[in-house]
Amino acid sequence: MSYTIYMPKRVFIGIRPDNETIKNIKTFQEEFSHLPIHWAREENIHITLVPPWRPKNFEEDLSIFQDFSPIYNSEPLTFTKIQIFKTKSILWATGQAPESLINLINRLTSSFNLPPQKRKYIMHITLAKHVDPAIYIPKIQILWEFVPESLILFESIQRKTGTIYNKISEIPLA
Repeated sequence: MSYTIYMPKRVFIGIRPDNETIKNIKTFQEEFSHLPIHWAREENIHITLVPPWRPKNFEEDLSIFQDFSPIYNSEPLTFTKIQIFKTKSILWATGQAPESLINLINRLTSSFNLPPQKRKYIMHITLAKHVDPAIYIPKIQILWEFVPESLILFESIQRKTGTIYNKISEIPLA
């Protein structure tokens, strides 16, 4: 008997917002649904901690993730504004990342032997992509806050109908 193991093309590590934050996002999207914007699907809403990479050995990376001992002191993640980033044509909810989250990201990056990010980490939730730069959306003040409960290893699958993020594995934040 032979088995074929599916190797993900791209994986990343993130956090899913709580139900109340998802509800706030959906309300915002509905309020601005008249705009010609490609809104993020509810099942794809997340906060990226470690951006996508292509594993050289998926089983090894999965094992590293599942054995990872997250140290996070249950600080809430607070998002305070919605703004468009015209250079990337995306609409984000952003906030100041707590130091414990930055430390967690650094530990994750190191555990997977990934190069450190060249840019300073911006904590964000992507609300929409392919936003026409001609659309004017002012910075909107919000207060969305939740305490993350787990880390998720996602697979990023590119399809003609859009990107899908599948959960591969999840570990609780202690």
